[in-house]
Amino acid sequence: MLGAHGNPIHNLEYARALLSQAGIQLEEALGLVESSYRPHRMASAVAALGSDCLICHAGVEARTVRFFDKAMPHARHVVDGGMECGRCHREGLEPDEVGHGSSLIDRSACQGCHHVRSRADCRLCHSDEIAEPILYERIEFPHMPHIEVGGLYCTACHHRRGAAFPIEDVNCGRCHHREAAECEVCHTVQAEMYRGQYRSHQGVQNPMAVAGIDCSACHWDSEGRAVVRPGADRCVECHGSGYDAVMDGWQQGIGQGLAELEEALGQAESGVEASQSARAILEWVENDGSRGVHNFMLADSLLGVARQLIE
Repeated sequence: MLGAHGNPIHNLEYARALLSQAGIQLEEALGLVESSYRPHRMASAVAALGSDCLICHAGVEARTVRFFDKAMPHARHVVDGGMECGRCHREGLEPDEVGHGSSLIDRSACQGCHHVRSRADCRLCHSDEIAEPILYERIEFPHMPHIEVGGLYCTACHHRRGAAFPIEDVNCGRCHHREAAECEVCHTVQAEMYRGQYRSHQGVQNPMAVAGIDCSACHWDSEGRAVVRPGADRCVECHGSGYDAVMDGWQQGIGQGLAELEEALGQAESGVEASQSARAILEWVENDGSRGVHNFMLADSLLGVARQLIE
């Protein structure tokens, strides 16, 4: 009927009344024939939500769309949350305006509702993101132990508001290294590298380990705070000017060795015991994370062993 008499935007109130009456009559007719089919109650939705938009955009209030690569369910926002369409569809809301309602808010505006600074349970929306460990600064970080065991709120790390809630300037040492402790309880690979140990391969200890210098010499600053990745300036403090170039040389050499070994393993026959052993060495040296700084001689020696295994 509406199609036969013109566009509903010419008289929204009349269109709403017609659709409401049509919905009532359709439900009565379905009841008479004992049909279980129930059409979308657009007219009821218009009345309940008080939005004229639904006269033309029937069903959109139940539709889930993609917004900045995230699922955006209209029902949760419009029906359950009572939001007006104009909260997101800015400018040109009148139906006689060209391209009306097409101007959307930017993603940061969502933070006004979704990320107020509170202790709300972020898992209601972000359960998928925290289910599996993520890689942060070359460290495998599991969300769940920090949340469920440690009792941390998400805002302990995600403390800046913004479109992506970025992680910046997070000092893990606030919790993990409040006091000097036995570092190797958690950092076993790094401790073994420092002492020159890899399974049955006994390499040379780092001369600093031989001298009894512990982790805190490099990984604690003058104010007693943990430093996860100290820069070359820490080397210069003790060893003098120019030693920063030595550290750079170590890291470049081991970095290149790791890349070459990775390429060689890609061409080697998979599943062979020698290839598996070489892969284990590569992963162990990578997991140390220092690229030779903890023990250049052992790292370089192990990469040489790995290359021989697959030649």
